[in-house]
Amino acid sequence: MAKPLPECQRRGHRNRKAVRKTGPASKLSEGWRKPGTHLPMASTSHAVSFAVKVQPNASKTCAGGREGEFLKIRLAAPPVDGKANEALIEFLARRLSIPKSCVQIRSGVSSRRKVIQVEGCSKATFLDFLAEFGS
Repeated sequence: MAKPLPECQRRGHRNRKAVRKTGPASKLSEGWRKPGTHLPMASTSHAVSFAVKVQPNASKTCAGGREGEFLKIRLAAPPVDGKANEALIEFLARRLSIPKSCVQIRSGVSSRRKVIQVEGCSKATFLDFLAEFGS
């Protein structure tokens, strides 16, 4: 009797490498996407969530553009003792003109790829912030 095929082959994939695991930004699939941005975001009446990729030890703290489905943010702080996370929260709070207590790292505290939740920020303010990253 023939051995059953693995699930990835039953679905029509040629090899296991074709089956990709979902990344941190895929948690935001219930959200909305602004046409043309291709950036997964989740929005409620009082909060916006989005994915970022952090580059610590940069020469200066600034917006670094987009990298796939992530906003890239360059941070001058080193990734030691949470200094980069603090710098990220401070950067986002300053750019969005909200208190630091309204910015939270939902996942990826020890990773370069993080999901950020910003409370008290309107969609319009956030979309203006996205304009810094280009299209």
